[in-house]
Amino acid sequence: MIVYIGSEGELIHRNGQHRLSIAKLLNLDKVPVQILYRNKNWLKFRKEILIYIRKEMKGKALQPLLHPDLGDIPSSWSDKRFKMIKQNLTTKKGTLLDIGAHWGYFCHKFEEISFQCTAMEGSIKNVYFMKKLKRAERLNFKIISKSIFDYKDCEDFKDDLNFDVVLALNLFNQFVGIEKKDLYSKFAEIFGKIRAKEMYFQIPEDEAMQQLGKIGEYKNKSFSFQELIDFIIKNTHFSHTKKIGEERNHGVYKLY
Repeated sequence: MIVYIGSEGELIHRNGQHRLSIAKLLNLDKVPVQILYRNKNWLKFRKEILIYIRKEMKGKALQPLLHPDLGDIPSSWSDKRFKMIKQNLTTKKGTLLDIGAHWGYFCHKFEEISFQCTAMEGSIKNVYFMKKLKRAERLNFKIISKSIFDYKDCEDFKDDLNFDVVLALNLFNQFVGIEKKDLYSKFAEIFGKIRAKEMYFQIPEDEAMQQLGKIGEYKNKSFSFQELIDFIIKNTHFSHTKKIGEERNHGVYKLY
């Protein structure tokens, strides 16, 4: 089938509607298309993404870009983490918070399986790209342009962070700009405020040890990864943890 791409990245069918209808009836995930025309505004945005990734991200997007016209751009992470989380979900629908959402990959994927998603991202540049991609992909998830440490300033939150599912896959990226002396109290406070049925947590072991070695009562101590998990359990209402898999030597854990 032949498509045009509109000014905001929307796909406009030129022909092939009958073939698309048949593909939907057959529950096909993908159908081949030929792009006949791209709007100049979309071309400008596509070029902006390519330049930013080349200059600021060493030539790779952080996570897969899901718009059909951006699928050729390589990414550092694959779909593996989403698949392992999806397979381990106890909650099949409801509300989801992605802490450090970057460009909204996980909100996109979980919205597709009927979650009401909220993306929380402190980087203005990341929020800019996320909003553009959300519009291009015709998604509905909510974007909060704040660091998780500023959650008290959000009208969406009151005393606690109440969601069915919380993703904390890039949590330590939120520490940028936080004074070392404040890390322990802020880290413990955030985890203490999360009220969720389940949370998925990931951090590279060496970075975890480096960060925890600088904060609060843990200063100048050596840590194992299990001690980090125990620290998280201590500061949350969760009582169980299970490793559900790993990617790029990063363990992904389910807390429940």
